[in-house]
Amino acid sequence: MYVETGKCGYYSLQHFESPGLEYACEVYFRTSGSGELFAGGTTPYPFNYPKGSWFEVKQIINLNSDNIQLFINGNLVRSWPFSYQAGGTTGTAKLGGVEFYAAAISGSSDIPGYYVDDVQYVQSGSSTDPIIGVNPTSFTRYVNLGTSVNESMSISNSGTSPLNYNLEVFYNISDKSDQTYIPEKVKFPRSKIRPSCSVTPVSPRSASASALGSEYLHYDGENNAAISWNIVAVIT
Repeated sequence: MYVETGKCGYYSLQHFESPGLEYACEVYFRTSGSGELFAGGTTPYPFNYPKGSWFEVKQIINLNSDNIQLFINGNLVRSWPFSYQAGGTTGTAKLGGVEFYAAAISGSSDIPGYYVDDVQYVQSGSSTDPIIGVNPTSFTRYVNLGTSVNESMSISNSGTSPLNYNLEVFYNISDKSDQTYIPEKVKFPRSKIRPSCSVTPVSPRSASASALGSEYLHYDGENNAAISWNIVAVIT
């Protein structure tokens, strides 16, 4: 990382791929050259880092032993259970992702300004993990109400241990919010299967007009004022 002189930096690790669901830890790089690690509680663990120059940030995570270590510029800041959350000791021993964000300590006058380079995600030791293969990796289908479609997806495991995976199907309904159907988790050894799942489409929001309306379409204004009603339709 490189934190500009007069600026601050920030990143977090998260337990799930869904952003903001569980923060495993939060690391703040203050404008002064000091730093604060939040892990397992609201009291931060302090450290120092070099301002205006590149320095190494390293985190070593062992999910099997539920442990994580933070090194700043080669110096160990702290070791703690990875299942902790940034603000407490209850969480999930799962690595979801890393977040780089323009954040500053709440109530401070710090202003974010930093750079990251050569970001690496490395598995140490010999691999005994499952290796998933998916073909195709994704597809999108539009299904009319009252109809159905069938699609095949081949999932394989070329690793040396059993594979656990989830199937997730996303579809949109009329109010534009995403809906998710998550079938039951599946576990299988080195083999190839063709799982199947079905989704019941959600009916569009029904509407009837008690009075028909006519409209004018204008091209002489902003998009939010481009369409106007001559006779207002009453929707029920």
